[in-house]
Amino acid sequence: MKFDGRFLNSVVFTSGLLAVNTILSAPATAQLSCEPGSVDQHSNGSLANCRLSSNVTVEASHSSAGSFTFPCKGGEYISFDAQGQFQSCVLSAPVEIRTDNASEICPAEYRVSISEDENSPVSCQIR
Repeated sequence: MKFDGRFLNSVVFTSGLLAVNTILSAPATAQLSCEPGSVDQHSNGSLANCRLSSNVTVEASHSSAGSFTFPCKGGEYISFDAQGQFQSCVLSAPVEIRTDNASEICPAEYRVSISEDENSPVSCQIR
């Protein structure tokens, strides 16, 4: 009996592709610890906002401005849109916000928010 190694190579290659596809297509998840009774949901069931039980670091992105990392303060509210995209939080530490040719420091205790406004995608306001 003669063994054809091409079949085995094909099976191994296909299995590898399926495994990589499964790993790469898994949804991103984050764990938020919210204070009891502070959770609000959108009509589709996704998290609208809650008061954080502890500090949490959030990775957020904007379609034209790129990615941002925000240290959000525990005991303050964090909010998301109906698609689960980060909207705003109160900072636990200062953050440098760079957009185009501008750079600003948003101090701790200020509220940072992301909008779809192309001219000012990230805003920093005293809360």
